Amino acid sequence: MRKNRLPLSEILGYLRIKIGLSAAAISVLGYTLAGGAPAQLPTVFLSAFLFIISIYSFNTHTDTVEDYANRRGINSYATSKSGVLVSAACAIAAACMAGALGMLPLLLLLGGGAIGFMYSVLGWKRILHLKNMSIAVGFLLDFLYGVFSGGPLSTAVAAVAIAVFAIIFGMSVLADMRDVHGDRLAGVRTYAALFGIGRARPVVALSFAVAGIMVIASNVPFLLWLVPFLAASTLVAYASSDSGLAHHYMRVGIILVSVIGLFR
Repeated sequence: MRKNRLPLSEILGYLRIKIGLSAAAISVLGYTLAGGAPAQLPTVFLSAFLFIISIYSFNTHTDTVEDYANRRGINSYATSKSGVLVSAACAIAAACMAGALGMLPLLLLLGGGAIGFMYSVLGWKRILHLKNMSIAVGFLLDFLYGVFSGGPLSTAVAAVAIAVFAIIFGMSVLADMRDVHGDRLAGVRTYAALFGIGRARPVVALSFAVAGIMVIASNVPFLLWLVPFLAASTLVAYASSDSGLAHHYMRVGIILVSVIGLFR
């Protein structure tokens, strides 16, 4: 346990802020594509942010073996009741806000929570294919939460939904490539751990290629900003041993496109 860190640093690390911002950006993207009213935008953003950090912070409690194997420090909140209370408070606040947006948004949000529970507690994260599918479906529900908070699902938005699924699937494989050595020690079955990083890279490339095709097919002009990020992340995944860099590029692309969508 890291004893030399300030409590604020510990809780910020526990809450997985970067993942929360990515999820909130995806929800906001769905909301703006569906033509949602600006007045509800802060609620969509904050509820998505709080709910995803509740899921991923709770997952930290079941990730201590993997984190130790991957030479990460064990966050003090991941081994305490305080961490569980923080995660629960975030989830309850997010659900209350989602309920104000309607029954369907609330059900979509809770559906993502159910997948997160099965991923963390029932061990889906240790099962090949199911691990990456769970993450991708969870973020897809996050996107649809934004869509149905703002309006109906159009054909163009459905194409973007497929792109979101493919992007998150590819990003989850990138994250597994970064953790390959520790995952092998911890018995986590990922593409990289079972077949090697070399065979995991084409999975990333195929996922991002599908995402690029669906982005173009959606015929939403500002979404084309995603294409260079998809290409750059794929190239970095092949050219560099640091898959975390490719993952970072893709996260920046998602957030950037979400912001651009607000001003289109």
